[in-house]
Amino acid sequence: MKSLTCPKDISFTRVLFFLTISFCIFSPYAAASDKDLKPSLAFSVQGGFYKQPFYLALSTGNSKDRIYYTLDGSRPGIGSLLYEQPILVKDRTNQAAVFSMIPTNPGLTEEVLNELGNPSNRRAPVWRWSARLLDSRGWLPAQGELFKGTVVRAVAVSLEGKKGETITQSYFVSERGEKRYSLPVLSLAGEFDDFFGEEQGIFVYGKEANPNWGQHPANFRQRGRDWERRVHLEFFESDGARVFAKSAGVRLNGRGGRWSPQKSLRLYARGEYGSSTFNYPFFAESEIKARKRLIVRNGGHAPNLFPNHDLGYRIVNPTGLDSTRSRQVIVFMNGEYWGIQTLNERLDSNFLLREYKIHPKNLIFRKRRELKEGDDEDDRELLAFFDLLASKEMELPAGYQRILEEIDIEQFIEYQAAQIYLANRDWPRNNYSLWKVRDSSYQDASLYGVDGKWRFLFFDLDAGFGATETEPRDPFHKTIDSALGSGLPARMLRNLLKNENFRNSFINHLATRLNTTYSSEQVLKEISKLYDELKPEIDEHVRRWRYPSMAKTYLERQSERPGLARWEKTFEELREFASKRPMFLRKHMLEHFKLEGLYEVKISPLGNCSGYVEIDGIKLSELSPGDKWSGTYFSGIPLGIRAHPASGCCFEKWMEAQDKSPEMVIRSQKDIALKPFFTKCSL
Repeated sequence: MKSLTCPKDISFTRVLFFLTISFCIFSPYAAASDKDLKPSLAFSVQGGFYKQPFYLALSTGNSKDRIYYTLDGSRPGIGSLLYEQPILVKDRTNQAAVFSMIPTNPGLTEEVLNELGNPSNRRAPVWRWSARLLDSRGWLPAQGELFKGTVVRAVAVSLEGKKGETITQSYFVSERGEKRYSLPVLSLAGEFDDFFGEEQGIFVYGKEANPNWGQHPANFRQRGRDWERRVHLEFFESDGARVFAKSAGVRLNGRGGRWSPQKSLRLYARGEYGSSTFNYPFFAESEIKARKRLIVRNGGHAPNLFPNHDLGYRIVNPTGLDSTRSRQVIVFMNGEYWGIQTLNERLDSNFLLREYKIHPKNLIFRKRRELKEGDDEDDRELLAFFDLLASKEMELPAGYQRILEEIDIEQFIEYQAAQIYLANRDWPRNNYSLWKVRDSSYQDASLYGVDGKWRFLFFDLDAGFGATETEPRDPFHKTIDSALGSGLPARMLRNLLKNENFRNSFINHLATRLNTTYSSEQVLKEISKLYDELKPEIDEHVRRWRYPSMAKTYLERQSERPGLARWEKTFEELREFASKRPMFLRKHMLEHFKLEGLYEVKISPLGNCSGYVEIDGIKLSELSPGDKWSGTYFSGIPLGIRAHPASGCCFEKWMEAQDKSPEMVIRSQKDIALKPFFTKCSL
């Protein structure tokens, strides 16, 4: 028999199982030292995607050790299955589902159906649940067979009773192998009672729950450390490679989305689970690896709002607003397909520490009406700032200059423009956060973020694109009115618009974004990109959750055959929004600010070199001689423009005015053509 050479950290073994087999065994741990009394455990095959069934062998370095394992996601121990022979790992799709058949909100129960059939009981608690939420997010069982993996969790116990580390590996067997999914896969494993038990399961309604808000709240509405559960996670990149695994804490995340059948999760890295960070570059656009918290987000507080949140973030990303990095993933729960969700960062004090090196003790952080970081004195400071905003002094140059020292005014305008363009109907009364450094003397105050100015975080776009759980996406939604309504951001905007300089900057900035980042052409590209990414996976998701759905009521959805009609309609609505929103938003601005009209700015550079033009602080794409750009602006509003030559080029003049200054201010009533002249710089 030929000898077998194994790679580093891979051991060699033989197993007598009808015949002698020699193979290399993968072990996620280095070989134990002689002083280590705990047994180490090795799996013959690493977790991942495979085309053919196989036998999985488990072994330790001591024949007297016993190995216990589970296949249901629970942690193994004495009393679990005793390992005696290799485990057959295969495609389990045709096996009966367990976890996906458990209701994760009141959904289809005899009590609910009785209430629906008895209108005289509409004041009963279950009817209130039904009337408010059942039609838009009631749970129904999955339709047909869904793909299933195998989660093997094992632990070795020595003759002396010493337990080794629990090792978890998830396996997916499919004819397509590593090409089974086009998105990354997140495999979660946890105890049944922690997720589905009536007493402590965070995914379920619970035994003592009452549908009335605030009265014996459902398990899935509970918060805090007492409702944090242990979970093991494995992350597989889109090529099928298993790149990360660790145990973590998990809680439910969000507010209204807790009632949805598919829940949002908040993952905590803590030392008690193994390590205090998630140390993997989950997001390609960031060099940061270590994160303390991650969110696994559902499609929205109502499932038919998917993918508003994800698309909105992609559209706004080029503006540089503080928002979460994210990526879509396929989630499995204890081996059962759990649908498409979004892995993203959490916007909290840890995010600001990571991005700006601001320690929480030097941070004032307010989310909605709650002060998350800071004290009562910090809250009073914010109130004093509002007093200044409301004063007549703010309308004068000196007063406005004081405002500029207190708030990042460019960032505030950018934040308002994004919310207004996206027609976020769950803002500004809700879903806002702002923060600042308490004492900027500890760091270089010239650096962005640590200068002691107030800034906003951008999050939660479930109700973006003018949509609600009962109303379609609406490009005509007049968000400028609600942006000036109730809520802290609205109060700030109302007062700042009393200042003419701010008013002009706000109008021009929104106009420039409508010509660039929020142009129909650019937004349609983002929509097409997201559609193409999700299209290969959406059918399985719809069969799992019975959403998105064309049905208007829960009863209709019971008899509805899951399909892609609502998914396609969703993207039709999004494309219509992208096509019409700039036109309607300009109309709203004209009406609200009583502006004179619109005109076109056309830019076409001349000369033998290239450059770009900056309008109201926003840089346009680099232009070469022969290129053309045009945008729509509001008549009578002074518009600042600056020409920037490319490297090795020089700006010579504006051809129309024969003006050699790269900066100019125009106030036009009619279309205007600008021709910056760029030449190669002489040595």
